[in-house]
Amino acid sequence: MNSDDNRSTTFSQVNSQPLYTISIAAKLTNTAISTLRMYEEKGLIIPYKTKTNRRVYSDVDIERLLCIRKHLDEDGLNIAGIRSLLALVPCWKIKPCSKKSRQSCEAYTNVNKPCWEADPKGNECEDINCRDCDVYNLANQCSDIKQLYKQLLDGDD
Repeated sequence: MNSDDNRSTTFSQVNSQPLYTISIAAKLTNTAISTLRMYEEKGLIIPYKTKTNRRVYSDVDIERLLCIRKHLDEDGLNIAGIRSLLALVPCWKIKPCSKKSRQSCEAYTNVNKPCWEADPKGNECEDINCRDCDVYNLANQCSDIKQLYKQLLDGDD
């Protein structure tokens, strides 16, 4: 990726193939390697891991990291604030699941962590790789969260 790239690219236009080592991802996002590891530990990002446990990042991951940096640097949020925003995303509206499944899913019953960190998960999500889920990938768009919630919840009227 070069500096002329349009950082507002939508998820469908961005490559999800893991391409970049953690050191390259750090350079592309102007973020320390230790900070990238901390983002992973805090549940903000799920990098691809090779068989030898090396972290590898895709263009989608780079977009997500840039969005995290925007929230921190421009919007004045901290890590806890970003986690809270992500935890409030109504995943059951994006990836529909049964009411029975929701009752046993921590993503529905707990507001303290994003759905990709839920344990237990609902039946519909048990065997899904969260890196590929539409809910997880919403954060890559770095859009106005309030507008996103309005769109998702409009169907409740």
